[in-house]
Amino acid sequence: TAPAVYTADLAASLNNLSVQRSGTGDPAGALAAIEEAVTLRRELAATAPAVYTADLAASLNNLSVQRSGTGDPAGALAAIEEAVTLYRELAATAPAVYTADLAMSLNNLSNRRSGTGDPAGALAAIEEAVTLYRELAATAPAVYTADLAMSLNNLSNRRSGTGDPAGA
Repeated sequence: TAPAVYTADLAASLNNLSVQRSGTGDPAGALAAIEEAVTLRRELAATAPAVYTADLAASLNNLSVQRSGTGDPAGALAAIEEAVTLYRELAATAPAVYTADLAMSLNNLSNRRSGTGDPAGALAAIEEAVTLYRELAATAPAVYTADLAMSLNNLSNRRSGTGDPAGA
């Protein structure tokens, strides 16, 4: 194994390797790389949470995407739920830094809940994401309007899926 001084760099490289493998059509390789990154980042966050929790949350988000892509909806849901929990904690202490990450993770949580047959949970998550993106877009429209639009589209889909055509 790598000396501890290089563990964070190795985890970051594994996270990037996962993204690249996914982009080249290697879902199994992408999943293996992100699982290893998450393991390393868990260890780092356990020893220095203030430094590594955000990295762990980002890798958990990526793990959710890879698990979803390899047909593991329950595993994908578990990973994104953990990422949302971590981003909530981070956004509570540094909202200017982490609110956008929380909103993005809530959007992903909505998708995962929808995919596992929880329309009410999916709706709740996307409503929260839209609220956060509205706030972000109000202060930085050039940066967040596209994310708001994407979340509003997802909100429409979720409302339609819960029998609210007028809200959709």
